[in-house]
Amino acid sequence: GNTFVKGARGGVIVMENNLGGVGRLLEFFFNSRIDIQTVSNCSVFANTVQHATPGWNAIGINVATGWSARVYDNVCASNNIGIQVKQFMEESAVHGNVCFDNGSHGLAVTDAVSCAIYNNTCFRNGGDNLRVEGIVDGAICHNTLFDSGRYGLFLNPLSAGLTLFNN
Repeated sequence: GNTFVKGARGGVIVMENNLGGVGRLLEFFFNSRIDIQTVSNCSVFANTVQHATPGWNAIGINVATGWSARVYDNVCASNNIGIQVKQFMEESAVHGNVCFDNGSHGLAVTDAVSCAIYNNTCFRNGGDNLRVEGIVDGAICHNTLFDSGRYGLFLNPLSAGLTLFNN
């Protein structure tokens, strides 16, 4: 059921997985259902990551250190964090995802450069629907954010090169 990729270059595609209802045993072995680290030209799309057991304490989709990476058209529900991306750089994008009923944040983006976050729908998450920390020269546009446990959009710090529009 789980997917892990590390150190891949060029053309990594993770798509059309339906990862739901996994037993508690896997919780101790995997921090994420889909875990992609240190990749370039990577696409993670059309996946459904939903846990059936209350108290699941893992990230649905985790992508760390990506160049020209795209995370799009995924559905993540009932995880700790729906989708987490860290250190996205150079024309990376997170768009068209639906994140709901996650215990913490729906979508969390940390330390991104030139990253576009748009057309995502996040609702009924326990923490922030969309949490963005440390973005430089990016865009956060046209996201639908409602009914969160904390903030619809948490942004810290603001960047001079950031476009924030219609969320």
